Amino acid sequence: MAPTFDAVVIGSGVNGLVAAAQLAKSGWSVALIEGSDRLGGFIATEERTLPGYLHDTYSSWHPLFVSGGAYAALGEDLHRHGLEYRNTDGLITGTVTDEGRVVLAHRDPAATAEMFGHSEDRTAYLALLRRFLANADALGGILGGEPRSPRVLRHVVKLLRRERFSGTEK
Repeated sequence: MAPTFDAVVIGSGVNGLVAAAQLAKSGWSVALIEGSDRLGGFIATEERTLPGYLHDTYSSWHPLFVSGGAYAALGEDLHRHGLEYRNTDGLITGTVTDEGRVVLAHRDPAATAEMFGHSEDRTAYLALLRRFLANADALGGILGGEPRSPRVLRHVVKLLRRERFSGTEK
């Protein structure tokens, strides 16, 4: 007789892993089905530039994960099983384009802006970051909530009031 499960989760990307972990933590028996030869979906470590030099690929959402509800619920278990987050005060990320251009970001936004070739780009970048930070609580509430929930509507109204309806479509 084939085994039975309370839930079957298809795909082992971040969302599938979180769903399976939450269900299992609640006492459900869970089967996680993945078509690839490794877990993690887009999140991987691969050689991208030089032999032996490893890069995290498509892993830029970790800051959102560690500030969200899934991490709040699963973080203690993840750390107990070996998860370690490491940060730096210097360069935090970089991108290499197909044409070979490199874009680097520092933890300090002013240091990142200083690397831009045009002063108007520095000004625009820092202004955009200030605007984002001023709206981060509302944006987080929208992205982290149930779309049809009245709680999300509260965040939408807050964002629209702060932005005075101008620019909210961007």
